[in-house]
Amino acid sequence: TFHIYDCNTYTKDFMCSEGIMLNAPEACPSDPYTLSRKEPQHSYVTPPTFDKLKQFIDLDRQVLRFSAVWDDRNNMFGEMRPYTLHFYRVDDTVEVREQRQPNDGHDPFPVLIGRKKIPKSRSNIPSNFPCAVMEISEHEITEWLTEKDLKVGETVSIMDRPFFLYDCDDFTQSYYQQRYGLNFSRVPVELGERKVEVKREIPPIMDSEVQDSNRTVLSLIAQPPKKDVMKMLENDLKILRYAAVMESPNPEDKNRKFIISYSLAKDEMQIYEPHQRNAGIIEANSLNTVKCENQAVLLTIRSIILQLTSPSERRLKYSLENSKSQIAICTY
Repeated sequence: TFHIYDCNTYTKDFMCSEGIMLNAPEACPSDPYTLSRKEPQHSYVTPPTFDKLKQFIDLDRQVLRFSAVWDDRNNMFGEMRPYTLHFYRVDDTVEVREQRQPNDGHDPFPVLIGRKKIPKSRSNIPSNFPCAVMEISEHEITEWLTEKDLKVGETVSIMDRPFFLYDCDDFTQSYYQQRYGLNFSRVPVELGERKVEVKREIPPIMDSEVQDSNRTVLSLIAQPPKKDVMKMLENDLKILRYAAVMESPNPEDKNRKFIISYSLAKDEMQIYEPHQRNAGIIEANSLNTVKCENQAVLLTIRSIILQLTSPSERRLKYSLENSKSQIAICTY
């Protein structure tokens, strides 16, 4: 396509003799390629004083640290949870980290909010913004959270979560005092720490001795329990015997008699049921040799209650000889 913008004098005279009136001549249109080849005019605009490199060199590793708490007790299963708020002066970003406590019942996620710029209000956006299909970007945010908005004793909203600032470190204290003339002091906050008492009880094992069972639980490589050699030498072949009857609501078990033998050398007990005429019960060992630490009038062994009726003569003699010990003389 050609655009005619002018002609010479002969062409004008010829067209006029033919009765054709020509339009007024136009200026030659400019060529875009020629215009792009021309050097631009020098502009004398003063550059801004803000320098990102200078800001990074001066403010790098300058972090304002606050101790905060998030009170979420209004919601179901909510509680007072402590956090650490970091404000990085180099780029005005904020990071919220969780203060981990042992056995607090929470998953190990140390960072609640990653390091980024935090808007003051996420709801202050244009009404025509399609929040249902698009996320809020930097173009919709007008005000960002700055260091002037962080003060001890005040509540700051971060991602629609209220964080109460109750303390800060020494660097933050000195910075606010020199820059803004503010003196912060710690605000007492009751965090309501849960105290979990862990009861370390060794489960009972029926068909083994207690000392052997404890060794398998308390150590990775089980070792045999240590024996009191002196006690075994002094009390060798010393056995105390008792007569006992069964305490039971069943009438057929009330007449059952037992003989309890207690070894002083090994602190072991053995229960034997002798044969009785027309009782319908075969004589046998009701309880094999097991460890026993306490001696009492009523014994509960494997849900069976036995009442001691009369001790042997050796038992009474031993009690008289060891009257200063913890073994008492009992009259049955």
